[in-house]
Amino acid sequence: MADDKELALLRQAEHRADAKIGFRKHLIGYVAVNATIIAVNLMTSPDRFWFLWPLLGWGVGVVAHWAAVYVDEARARQRAVEAELERLKSKVQA
Repeated sequence: MADDKELALLRQAEHRADAKIGFRKHLIGYVAVNATIIAVNLMTSPDRFWFLWPLLGWGVGVVAHWAAVYVDEARARQRAVEAELERLKSKVQA
């Protein structure tokens, strides 16, 4: 029984570690590619900053990836429930 729990924890830890490594790779790729795009933009058409579009578009994906890996949904839900409960309590008391 203890071995099953330890194995489950090991698998969970491996999954979380892989997710964090995946995010770091995504972030490194984002920085490297966008640095190149910025350099190309500034060398070829410095009067127009078109690099902002891919930077912002891909940036949304990077932020979503970060949230999926690092935001603890259970804790965030619990905080939201507590805030809503406080709001409802204050309504009732008013």
